[in-house]
Amino acid sequence: MADDDWFAQGGGATAAPDDDWTSDEAAAPKALPRGEPPETRRRPSRRALVIGGVVLALAVAGVVAAFALTGGDGKKASPPATTAATTTRPRTTTTTPRAASAPAPTTTLKPGDTGPQVKRLQRFLVLFGYSHDKVDGVYGPSTLAAVKRFQAASHLTADGIVGPATLKALKQALGSR
Repeated sequence: MADDDWFAQGGGATAAPDDDWTSDEAAAPKALPRGEPPETRRRPSRRALVIGGVVLALAVAGVVAAFALTGGDGKKASPPATTAATTTRPRTTTTTPRAASAPAPTTTLKPGDTGPQVKRLQRFLVLFGYSHDKVDGVYGPSTLAAVKRFQAASHLTADGIVGPATLKALKQALGSR
């Protein structure tokens, strides 16, 4: 009956010498090789720490640069200040006799309008740097976007419609030149 006794020591063909799960030797932890810390988790390498530090420094530098370039003081933008000495000729495809003498429009304007009043508006937008498109007398998407930029810079509601408040701001901007 020794062949059926699974717990017998060394007897029979059923007991394998390296398959002894009941001994105390299997429960004892193996000794670590010399020089390794007793912890089992790995520490990050010095190279990984340096790379992480560089990435963090670049991210901080990017935030600081963005803050510095945008002003970061929370104030709204004002219309660009131009003088005769610093004014460069805007890129236009039409011939304007004197852009500096372009009068402001006198009527309210909205997208879809056409005619000489829209041309006056477009000349103003080109003169003050809000647009670089051609003066064609059509109040289209590019004129709308330029009007919204002017309105935002003038602390007006940027709706793209040239109403009484926008007309007043246009005349004040031309008068300050």
